[in-house]
Amino acid sequence: MELELQQTAQGYIALINGKTFGITAHYRTNALGTFAFVWGGETPLLITDLAAGWKVIRSGKFGFALLAKPFAYYMANKDEPPVGWSKYKNPPPYYAFVGPTQRAVTAQIRTWLAIRMPNLTEREDEIVQSAVAVPDACGNWPDALLVDSKSLGQDEALIEEDDDEE
Repeated sequence: MELELQQTAQGYIALINGKTFGITAHYRTNALGTFAFVWGGETPLLITDLAAGWKVIRSGKFGFALLAKPFAYYMANKDEPPVGWSKYKNPPPYYAFVGPTQRAVTAQIRTWLAIRMPNLTEREDEIVQSAVAVPDACGNWPDALLVDSKSLGQDEALIEEDDDEE
């Protein structure tokens, strides 16, 4: 799913499934396409408004939409997925971390490593420093950080396709 941003005098908007939403943060790379965005609008964004494989976390008229696979942190140690998440056969090319401050984004990576991959905690500074920074296209939020799964030793050959997502 690609999100086409349009700049207005008040900020950015996007048309999603025929509905207009204000977009306050938008993260995209060539490798992943759009992988996360923060939205607001009178009409709530529903999971059915997005392509398969997306999750929506909302609070009232605002929310966060994320492409599930880059946020499937359970894949790091091959755990079973949480309720409502697809089971993937292969790790994502990158694990994505997004937050309201750069300090929060970095803390997420460090916490994730401590919980999911404690054998790599001695390399956490190196992993954080080598993460790919992805700027918010709207310029309101700090950079997202993408951790390359290969840097974590997750470079198994992608032999099988993932299960169909939701």
